Amino acid sequence: MNTTVHGVLKYLAPGKLTVASDAGTEQAFFVGTQTKTLGAAAIYASNGNVTIDSSSYGTSPCTEAQREKAARMGSIEVQATIKGGVATKIVEHYQP
Repeated sequence: MNTTVHGVLKYLAPGKLTVASDAGTEQAFFVGTQTKTLGAAAIYASNGNVTIDSSSYGTSPCTEAQREKAARMGSIEVQATIKGGVATKIVEHYQP
């Protein structure tokens, strides 16, 4: 399964998160040390500044601990790229 999903990042279990879309669909996936996570403001902001690209997606690299904390908040919108059931990239979508 190779897919990209958009929605709210949520914690499911150690090493496993979900993204819940506005349509109500929830996609579960695994994360690991190879999963790249980029924050804009809520997950992580470099030097306290909002860091986004031209499409309002985060550009600041985050730690595994920051990613898990964000998932447990259950309120941060992200885009997750998933390959073979494992997220390769999770990027925060900035919402001012």
